[in-house]
Amino acid sequence: MTLPGSAVGLSPAPPVAQLVPATGPPLAVLGTVVLAAAFYAVTVHVAARFVLGEVPLRPALGVGVVLAVVSFLLRSHGVALVAGASLLVDAAAIKSLYALDWRPTAWVTLAHFAVSVVLGYALVNLVGLLVG
Repeated sequence: MTLPGSAVGLSPAPPVAQLVPATGPPLAVLGTVVLAAAFYAVTVHVAARFVLGEVPLRPALGVGVVLAVVSFLLRSHGVALVAGASLLVDAAAIKSLYALDWRPTAWVTLAHFAVSVVLGYALVNLVGLLVG
């Protein structure tokens, strides 16, 4: 398939990552949420260890599940709303599950945002290299 204005025989590469996951069969939806929960749990655990030192894994699992569910439920809204709501829910879950005051909660949330962005960017590029 060729597109107008493109070279003959060349078609654009398919997108590697999508911001809005497509709805599909329940198993696909569950897989998406579980994968997102695992990603969030790993990144919040790394962030909490960086800010707080030695911490248990269990609170990170809870934060990961909460963020994955919120991200999935808000997937059809704009990126700004999802990002803002995710940051607020992230801070509330970290404060609650790690039993922290607001100052360390803010630091862990900021570190979690940074770790998630860096690791997410790296993973999307790695998948792009492997697929493309």
